[in-house]
Parts: sequence; structure tokens; C-alpha cells
Amino acid sequence: MTLTPESAPEGGLPAEARGLIGHQLREEYRRVLAEPLPDKFTKLLEELARTEGQSESKPENEE
Repeated sequence: MTLTPESAPEGGLPAEARGLIGHQLREEYRRVLAEPLPDKFTKLLEELARTEGQSESKPENEE
């Protein structure tokens, strides 16, 4: 790929470079999404769900 000043918009990257960067970012994002969720996050999400469940069962105004 040849990058020339004429192929780049003013102050930006040429369309070819933007396309290549976009492709690489999508591939990296796909790879990260395929990784398993760490146990620490799973435990935190479970704790949050329990906490939210408890707060929903309490009345807002206990008078």
C-alpha cells in the first residue's frame, strides 16, 4: 500500500489506511470477545445480581 498526500483527506489518513486499521480492530475485538470471562468478574456480577435482588424486594418508603 502506498500512502501519498493526495490520497489522504486534509489532516487525516487515506481511505486505505483507515480500512486496514478498521479491519485489524474488528479482528482484535472478535478475539477478545472469544476469551472467557475471568472468575473474578463472574463472582462480582453474581454479587451485584444478589444485591440488586435484595434492594428490589425492599419497599422504598418504610414508614
